[in-house]
Amino acid sequence: MHGLMGGGWKRGATTVDAKDPGGETPGVSAKTYRRATPPRQSSTLLRLADTPRVFRNLDEWFRRRMRQIRWKEWKRSKARHDNLVRRGINSSQAWEWASSGKGYWRIAASPVLTRSLPNSYWDKLGLRQLFPTWERFRSA
Repeated sequence: MHGLMGGGWKRGATTVDAKDPGGETPGVSAKTYRRATPPRQSSTLLRLADTPRVFRNLDEWFRRRMRQIRWKEWKRSKARHDNLVRRGINSSQAWEWASSGKGYWRIAASPVLTRSLPNSYWDKLGLRQLFPTWERFRSA
């Protein structure tokens, strides 16, 4: 029987929400962010690889995917507008994008979402990138 006092059923390990640097709690669990970061054992493989473009492209794709997930979390137009304004986008442009009928993936690549969720935002959440790690190992 599901839904008994205390939240009901949970699959696998419990997830703890990570704190957003802006003070809000993101909908994506900390476990998702941990899964998204490359494991430390893969660093030896990074030393062998001589493909900087692959790592750069993977980082770009992954950040776009994280922006897409964040956009999906802001389900309603008002929530999208408020979050964009909170992150420095002017109100009229925020309403334009918040009420857009474009798909999640397309909006994730938009200049508005890229400006409101820059790389530094993901760095503050502790999301590691492949390319800087590759560069560090190549120079060593």
